[in-house]
Amino acid sequence: MTPQLRQHLELAAKALLGNDLAKARSIFERVATSRGRGVTTADRAHGRVALARLAHMGGDSRGAARELDKVPDAALARDPKLAAQYYELSAQVARHEHRLEQMTGLLAQAEQAQRATNETERAATSRRNRIETLRFLGRPDEARALLHEALQDPMLDDRERLQLELTALFHDAARGVDGSERYEALLSQARDMGDLRLVMTAHAVWAQAQLESGDAQAAIAPANEARLSAVELSEPFAYLSAAALLARAYEGAGQDAEAYGTMLRARTSLVDLLGPRGAELPDTMLKSLRDRWGADRYQRAVSDFQERYDTQSRASG
Repeated sequence: MTPQLRQHLELAAKALLGNDLAKARSIFERVATSRGRGVTTADRAHGRVALARLAHMGGDSRGAARELDKVPDAALARDPKLAAQYYELSAQVARHEHRLEQMTGLLAQAEQAQRATNETERAATSRRNRIETLRFLGRPDEARALLHEALQDPMLDDRERLQLELTALFHDAARGVDGSERYEALLSQARDMGDLRLVMTAHAVWAQAQLESGDAQAAIAPANEARLSAVELSEPFAYLSAAALLARAYEGAGQDAEAYGTMLRARTSLVDLLGPRGAELPDTMLKSLRDRWGADRYQRAVSDFQERYDTQSRASG
């Protein structure tokens, strides 16, 4: 990294901390298009990747893809750290645009570059995402083979091995293999490690497996445990993800009022944490419920939830 690039990155970081996206974008554009002395091809490539990330963060996947297309292959070949960022972001953009076949290849390239730069945790995430994408694409044999290969890796640390074991649990349980004892054992390992994020993941994986196997009622308890773990983590988006999973379980079990109430409580919590912008994603999810259920069913859920809330308030008052 040249001194000029480091200086620009520091200025952009300050702008981002101040939530001044326009200023950060202007700085990255200067880097990406500069032909001045001291600015290298690698610097310009870093600027393009930064612009792509800003576009992706803003929901402009097409704009992100256009910026990524301008990154020269030679820069990626010379800079493994840049390559790791480039392929990881390219995979995220491909996912957003539903280019899942292409995404699997990009994830493989991201993992290779991340391992070359000793970003082992990010590499493990790329590998797990590739396994899940293969399964989603209807290629379970390839997914299982990659998972088996990953579990044989002698360099796995305890955390990465547990994450892979949870992925294996999901794959097996989703196709009807009884995994309740494995779930309890893996959950116990996560607790022994003192890793609350892994505890949350274990609960969420088991809930998702129950939903995949068609038992929404059995998914409610672990989904709620995942939500409670997310509350302890104090991470808004982890909490929202767990709340959405719990709402899905309630919906599948025919408990519409609880599904609605779960998302409404999530909305309230996120507004408390983030201010008005915290309502955006929960509102989108509530609208999705309304669109899926239709106005009559949605209104019944709202009324049932409000009636229960009023009854509980009177009882506690």
